[in-house]
Order: sequence, then C-alpha cells, then structure tokens
Amino acid sequence: MFKIICFKYLAECIKLFAGGYGYEARIGNCYECNEKCRKGLLGKIKPYGFTEFARRFGEEYLLDCLERNEQKGIIYHREGINGDYDEFEDVESLISYIRTGNRHF
Repeated sequence: MFKIICFKYLAECIKLFAGGYGYEARIGNCYECNEKCRKGLLGKIKPYGFTEFARRFGEEYLLDCLERNEQKGIIYHREGINGDYDEFEDVESLISYIRTGNRHF
C-alpha cells in the first residue's frame, strides 16, 4: 500500500525495503519502519498522515475507514489530485478525520 513512492530517497531506505548492501532487515511499507521519516512525499501532511495512521492502527483499519468515509461522500481525489483529505494543516487532525469522518476545525 504505502510502498516507497519517492525514489529520491530509495538509497537511504534500501536496507529496510530490499535487504540491500548486506542488511537483512526488510519491510514492505513505509509505515512498518520504526523511524518517523519526513523525507520526500512524507514531508507533506497527507502522505505522512496516512502513513502514520497505518503505523498506529494498521492497514486493514485504514482501508475500512477509507471505505466507510467514501460511503459518506468523503473523496480522496475530488479535483485532480486534491480531495477531502488535503485540507489539513496538521497530522493529528487528518488522522482524526480518517478515523471519524468528521472535521474538527
């Protein structure tokens, strides 16, 4: 789900994702990493918020929340790449919105 999406930082994460350069640790998704990275796309609120949500609550719960929210009319991409999850200025508000489907501005 949240595979490396910014190849600019692939070399820095290769030891975790691919077991490269003699490292044995392997992960499949950014949210499985113990470091709270804010590099590349994770420097933006939405990608980081979704990654942090999956880290805290798990991928299945994230997917369940997104499905429930979509049924309530909450759209990930409404216009181009922007949608209802893009209007947040802090991660905790976004995470709350994903969990509840309610804005707390």
